[in-house]
Parts: sequence; C-alpha cells; structure tokens
Amino acid sequence: MNDILAGHFRKLSPITQGLLVFVICNLVLNLVLALVLRKNGTFTGIDNTNFFLSFSAPHNDSWEPMFKALEYLRTNHEVPIYSQLFFNDRVKFQYPLTSLLPLQLLEQFTSQHQAQFDILQFLSWIAIITTAIFAISVFNINSNHFLSQQFSKVSRLENFVRLLILLSLCLMFYPLIKAYSLGQVQVFINCFFTLAVWFWIQRKEHIAGILIGLVILLKPQYLLIAVWAMLRKRFSFSISLFVVFLSGLLCSFFLFGISNNLDYLRVLQFISRTGESFYPNQSMNGLLNRLLFNGNNLQWEPHLFAPFNPIVYAGTLLSSALLILGAFFLVRKNLRGSVTDFMIITLSCTIASPVAWEHHYGILLVIFAFLLSHLLPGQPSFSIRSMAFFVLAYTLASNYLPIFNRVANVPVLNIVQSYLFIAALIVLVFLYGSRDEQVST
Repeated sequence: MNDILAGHFRKLSPITQGLLVFVICNLVLNLVLALVLRKNGTFTGIDNTNFFLSFSAPHNDSWEPMFKALEYLRTNHEVPIYSQLFFNDRVKFQYPLTSLLPLQLLEQFTSQHQAQFDILQFLSWIAIITTAIFAISVFNINSNHFLSQQFSKVSRLENFVRLLILLSLCLMFYPLIKAYSLGQVQVFINCFFTLAVWFWIQRKEHIAGILIGLVILLKPQYLLIAVWAMLRKRFSFSISLFVVFLSGLLCSFFLFGISNNLDYLRVLQFISRTGESFYPNQSMNGLLNRLLFNGNNLQWEPHLFAPFNPIVYAGTLLSSALLILGAFFLVRKNLRGSVTDFMIITLSCTIASPVAWEHHYGILLVIFAFLLSHLLPGQPSFSIRSMAFFVLAYTLASNYLPIFNRVANVPVLNIVQSYLFIAALIVLVFLYGSRDEQVST
C-alpha cells in the first residue's frame, strides 16, 4: 500500500508534491493542537472547519447588535443611537449605520428573526466558499502566467488533486472560518476583497471599486483606500468606489437621520483611545495593552474596553501613521497602481486599526495565494529563505495557536500572543518586496 502511494506521489509535479506535503503537515499540526488543548475545551482550527462544514448555527456576533440597532432606530428616540447603545447600554455595536442597509432590505422579505439569521448564515456560507474559489483562481491565474510550461504538462487528474489540496488549505484557514463561526459580517468583507483582487487582475478595476465601496459601507476605516486610489490616479476604481459609498451614505442619512450617522464618529474616537487587550486583538494596540497588562488578556469582556493608557494610545497612533504613510509613499515606482500596491494599502489599513480581530485577517487568504505563485521554484523571487518565511507566516496566520496564551502573564514573552499580527507584518514585507510590474493605464 505504501509503495502504491509513493508511486502516485512521485508522478506528481514538484509543485503539487510540495503543496501536498504542506497541507499534510498543517493537518498534523492541527491534530496535535486539538489533542493537546482538548483537555481545556479550547477550539482549534479543525474544530472551526468542522463547525463550518457541518453547517452548524453560528453565533450572532455581528447580527445581534445590528438588529438591536435597527430596533432602537424604529423607536421614538431622542438620544442618538450610539450614545444610547454603545455608551449607555454598553452594547458593542461598532459598525456604521450604512452597515444596516442590507438588514433593512432583508426585513422586507421576512420579519421573523430566526428566518433572518438563517438567511444570513446561508449567505455567509456562500461567501466563504466564494472566497476560497476565487483565492484559488488568483493562484492559478498567476501560476499559469509565470509557470506556463510546468502547468501545461500536468494531467487533469493532477489539476484535480491540486484543487483539492488548495481547497483544503482554504477551509483550514482559521481567520476565514472563525468569521463564519462567530456570525460575523467580516465574512462578506473577506469575500468582497478577494473578488476585488480577482477583478483587478482581470483589469476590471471599476468592478473592484464597486466591491471596495461595499466594504467601506461595512467598515469605514477602508476609506483610506479611496485616498490611495486618488493618489495613484486609478480613476475608474475611484469613481466606482465613491458612487457606491456616497449612495449608501445618502440612503443611511435618509433612513436613519444625519445626527445618528454622525454620532458614529464618537465611537471611532473612543475605540482609537482605548482598544482591546483580549488576545484575539492582533494589532499594535493589542500587543501594547498586553505588554503593559492593561485590561483583560484572556477573557472577552462583552461590555468593557481596555482602560485608556497614554503609552498604548501614542504607540497605536504612531504605528498606524507609519503603516498608512508607508503604503501611500514608500511603495516602489514599479509597484504603484498595481494589484500588489492595492493589497499593500488594504492590509496596512487592517493592521493599523486599533482593533484588528483574528477574523479580520481573512483577507490574507487571497494575498497568500497571490504571493505563493510568485515564490514557486522557477520564479525570480524564489529562494529557500523566502519560502521558509512564507511558510512561517502562513502557518502562524492560518492556525489557532492558544498554546501561546500560557505565557500571557509573563512580561515581554507574551509578545508571542501576537503571532497573527507578526505574520501579517511578514506578509506586508513580502508585498513591499514583490517584483510585480505596474498595472498599465
């Protein structure tokens, strides 16, 4: 039996062999973690993948506070919504009111809350599958372009095997599945960004602009992408983005009132001053809060944020400014306006946020797929060292590693709890070092 398997393995191309070995190693790592951590009742990446594949009902991390917000907006209220829900009731409704527009539309089809949650669950499941399929497509497009001879020689069977391998890697990508298991709107942000990258590669920037416009309606921090697009003179992208965003904003003003919408600015200011110490916050803010033991590291506080700390606040502002300014001005000329440049600004906006939860890094999946096609043997960017760092970054980003929480109370050493943040920074370095050519105008 072993000889038969070894024979089939030898018939695969080196690229497919490497991918197969990697997915097996990743699977073994998850199994080991599952066995080690099961005693503590801790979920692992495999648990979350199984959770997704079994189509179990997820939590309502996003949907519950969003529906509460809609209910409040329907009352005769005098206090602006965020003043009441966020500051008085301490409900962590941290989304702009533009994010409620799809739910407002959903309520026109059914008024039953359970039916609404079921629909959102199904759409989230579709979004995950779409994200995986288009991430794989991005890898295949680039691989076919750069390694056409190697890819043209493989059989249909090997292409099918490779597809299964890549799909397995996607469905074991912890940040992606975590968003689903939480019942998070982030599943759609991950999906829209992945589609935007795919359309950008297809030179359909106007469609990419529409998708990012939708992302901004859900998470306004990505409005910096619009500034970046104007600096890069990607006007087709910019126009589509602004049309979608401004249309959504005007609808939100009309439906929910200008004062309610503007009240959201107080929420952004508050979060930027405090942030979260809870270990899934994989940002500079989270890292500094944990280093200074400022707030609860290991337990989720549903109604509290980390206390204000001037060192954390200053460090967060400084790191965020450096990340965004770098994305605007430090990208090499041959990269400016390229799909790589687009990924740099998007990832920089994510890392720079005071609160960047694990599931926010679901956007990394398509970036990994893009980078892998540039780092394969035969590429100018290939080297043993670069591949080693790439594997390290993917391993840290794609797996849930709560074993690092055992040093949560150890000064300095608890930096390792920010392993996903570190992985994202490694990926950002890869993007800056990419040899991708500028997109033609």
